[in-house]
Amino acid sequence: MAYATVEQASAYHATRLSAKAWSALDSNQQQAALQSASDALDLFAAAHGGWRQDYTQDPPEPLQAACCLEALALTDATTQERIQAQAQGVTSTSMGSASESYNGAAFLSRAGLADPKAALLLAPYLKRAGGGVPIL
Repeated sequence: MAYATVEQASAYHATRLSAKAWSALDSNQQQAALQSASDALDLFAAAHGGWRQDYTQDPPEPLQAACCLEALALTDATTQERIQAQAQGVTSTSMGSASESYNGAAFLSRAGLADPKAALLLAPYLKRAGGGVPIL
């Protein structure tokens, strides 16, 4: 289940500069983007100690907004290329002489989000917002 509906995402983006990009997607693409974004939010939460509680039934507005932001970011082809490169361990690229640097560890080991604003919105809902070790 996605953290935001197509209707909620359309209302969210309608009042922002992202309105044109979101409305260019058909409803099937929008639904798929929202589900993919929700999956990414769940992975991010798992990497930060999990959710403070179950938000699947009635997600708070900031969680819905994070889902809307992440959904749109995931539909961008350039973002997808960047995510794939990071998953392969690419840490930097150069245009002149076309070089790449690798860190030897895949990005997937540290679940990240395509839109950094989404991560900020999630912080209050995560057990360990900063990714630190919980104090017992």
